[in-house]
Amino acid sequence: MSPGEHRTSTENQNTCLGSGASGSSDATPKPKLYTRIHDKITLALAERISIRLYSSGMSTSPIDYSMKVLKELVISSTLILVLFLLRPLLPSGSFIYLLAGVIILPATMVLDLLLRPVLATYNRKKACERELPFFATYLTMASASGIPATSAFEHLKDLKNLPQFKKEWYRIEKVRRLYALNPFEAILFEGKHHPLDSVKDLYITSISTQREGGEVLSVMRYELLKLFSLLQGRLKTFSDKFSLMTSAEIIAFIMLPMGTITVGVLFSGILGMPILFFACFVFPTIVAVLLSLMIDTYTPKELTEEVDHGALVKFLLPVLPFLLLLVKVFGPALPVYYAFGISLVTFTLPAIRHYAPVRKRTKEIIATLPSFTRSIAEEVKKGVSPRIAMIKLCEGRSFNASFDRLLHRLASYLKVGCPIAGALPCVEGPWIAKVSLELLDRAETMGADPKSLDFLSELVANMFLGRKSMESQTRFFVVMSYVNTLLLAFSISIVVEIVARLFTRVAEAVTTINLPLGMSFISGEQLNLLILVAYTAVVYNSYLLGLLGGKVSNGGSIVDGLTSSTVCTILSMVGILLFKDLGFIRALTLWGQ
Repeated sequence: MSPGEHRTSTENQNTCLGSGASGSSDATPKPKLYTRIHDKITLALAERISIRLYSSGMSTSPIDYSMKVLKELVISSTLILVLFLLRPLLPSGSFIYLLAGVIILPATMVLDLLLRPVLATYNRKKACERELPFFATYLTMASASGIPATSAFEHLKDLKNLPQFKKEWYRIEKVRRLYALNPFEAILFEGKHHPLDSVKDLYITSISTQREGGEVLSVMRYELLKLFSLLQGRLKTFSDKFSLMTSAEIIAFIMLPMGTITVGVLFSGILGMPILFFACFVFPTIVAVLLSLMIDTYTPKELTEEVDHGALVKFLLPVLPFLLLLVKVFGPALPVYYAFGISLVTFTLPAIRHYAPVRKRTKEIIATLPSFTRSIAEEVKKGVSPRIAMIKLCEGRSFNASFDRLLHRLASYLKVGCPIAGALPCVEGPWIAKVSLELLDRAETMGADPKSLDFLSELVANMFLGRKSMESQTRFFVVMSYVNTLLLAFSISIVVEIVARLFTRVAEAVTTINLPLGMSFISGEQLNLLILVAYTAVVYNSYLLGLLGGKVSNGGSIVDGLTSSTVCTILSMVGILLFKDLGFIRALTLWGQ
């Protein structure tokens, strides 16, 4: 049976009985109609999802997964049928709610089962995409040292800082042992069913070239250059995608709240505070989450560094309790929106202080890696091993404070005979630095051919240039966050201080007149609540704008937006102070003069 084929329980029973027993009706009782229908549906569904399940990397069989989906469908259909049979006994109002619950809950579970392979495939592709340049460089270094591609694949299990491709090798090894394939066939089979096209091409090209007796080094160098070209192509479209995100920010954070407030002023009886709260707080939050996910999708994973967000949550948890404390202590003297802004800034500053040194260290180490790897390559050309070259550079050269600390700690282990890979768990540094150093260790193990070190140096240099290119293209995005913050404060101030107050006065003057088209102007009591919600939304949405702008411009993580979010929050409070409290809007429009 070839990989990907699956049998139902009935087929397995018939096969185990042998050919001689297949003709005897007594030995093989005919399965029931329900069992035959169940097996046919399960097998048909399993055949449809088997390749998707295999590509996703989920550890379950298509038969078992199909049975789960079929079980959920049967349960939901049964519940709906029972509910309709009991409809005469149920009140009409409760029947609608029960029907909605019976449909939505099972549908959600079925949808979860159907989307789980899609999400698993996406996560697998992103993990491979992040490690792919380093994996391709590893294969190129092995080819330069005269090591066959199949042998290089076998040693993937020794690379601790390429965890995804380590898993990929275990998948290849499992297929090889399960179906008694040779390494060529196993790698080609896994490459054929890999969800990422770049990995598929790399697998098939490297193994096919070795199998046909071609020059693997030239082919691998071409594949490496192709990966860099793809990365540069993605970076060129980077700014265009984020220009669309800027337009989405203007619509979600400025135009929608402003339009909702304007319509609410004219139709206060129709658009109540729940709709205003949704437009000013809930919808911008949803858009911010979606835009954050889009940033994660568009940002090349090769150029980012993973960050622990647990500390950020701990820092921001006291924001609301501190807000209530400020309101209780100062009372009406300190409006809620100012108290909210002060609370956000107060607890964001410690988070900045916590993350800033780590992010600064990461940027300094990554900035030094190109010159460091080039220096190692030059030392290897003189006949020195990478380990001895690192010790020499530690003693005779200075880079920057962050990289010098990493190198001195690493050299202290190397001097007592520890290999580079063995010392890496004992030092702190970004993932890019650790995987580069581990490839140096593999180069030493493979013979430290000068060509292999040149490939590694080129990789690190291209990765650094890609990171700088990404930062230069997105630097304007954080500036637009500052501009949008001031625009948000200005537009909301116009709507509240001019439009809302105008129609409040009109409402007081025409209380006895019936307005057409269901119009009902905002009252004085509603105006006070509107002011509270609108200006608090200005502060909150400004904070979100700063987080998104900093995430795009400064490193691809939400913690990189803490500084810009603090600046945006302060700008929003300054804007409210100028436009509202100091009467700048009234002076511009000559309102009240």
